[in-house]
Amino acid sequence: MLADYGGSAAPWGYPEDGAGYYDDPYALESGSPAWNLWQGLLGSYLNTRNAGASANGESFPETTAGDVRKASLALSRELCLPRYDFADLAATRAAWGDALARVHATCGAVPWSALYPENERFWLSDSLALAQRLAAVDDRRNAMIARADGVLALVADSDPLTTWQDLRAYFVERRMVRVDGEKWRYPETTVGDASQVVRLVDQHVAEIVDRVPAETHERGWLIGHLRRWRPIADAVKAYARQHASDDVYPDNAALWRESRRIAIALSTAHDLVRTPGFLDLVAQRRERRTP
Repeated sequence: MLADYGGSAAPWGYPEDGAGYYDDPYALESGSPAWNLWQGLLGSYLNTRNAGASANGESFPETTAGDVRKASLALSRELCLPRYDFADLAATRAAWGDALARVHATCGAVPWSALYPENERFWLSDSLALAQRLAAVDDRRNAMIARADGVLALVADSDPLTTWQDLRAYFVERRMVRVDGEKWRYPETTVGDASQVVRLVDQHVAEIVDRVPAETHERGWLIGHLRRWRPIADAVKAYARQHASDDVYPDNAALWRESRRIAIALSTAHDLVRTPGFLDLVAQRRERRTP
């Protein structure tokens, strides 16, 4: 049953607006996996606020406008972390932007201590959807592991572009980040790191190229991308033969730009060969060319 506060202010002894605010027991800091962050926020407020219940019996905290502002800020900071760059979150960012617009419009019209009027929507829809989407990215990246000897390995099937995104996120968290003249952000990886990037990208090359039927426009298009990638990969291998693995690789900008380009091409081919009817279409083309 939802609590009735008579007015709109929640009875927790808040000072007047601007004089301070409730000190939550849960530290509203980002940096943990998104799902842990959301669960921590939800659990904290369920422990310190009255609880409401949805029509399906799901509990949500009757938080104030100030609470929702702080929680939305923590989740927004999570979404802005570098590990979510290039994670195909355009739709998620747009949906969260709409949610924030509602939060700001609502909170801008009531005091900090006022009961937030759309708690169910915020906790069980908007913020939950964001946490689930970011958690899916975190879980996916857990499919790439670093062994005790530092060797990276994929432990699950991965789309090539997903692999590239995960590699970039992995090294951005562990290496210096540089920005080139076009504002392109890339990790300053070592020779050993660069070799691993090439190895995993080439692993996808070996798996996908042979699956695209020969003598097709799609195969020729993909081979064209491989011709641009091969000098980059060969340069990494040649440099690795003459330098220590912990030396900084001198052309990281080119490595990360070109590895992304080939990953996009491989991802396109990866999806194409799995498209129902594609191989039948290729067979029909061959039949039409046969005299």
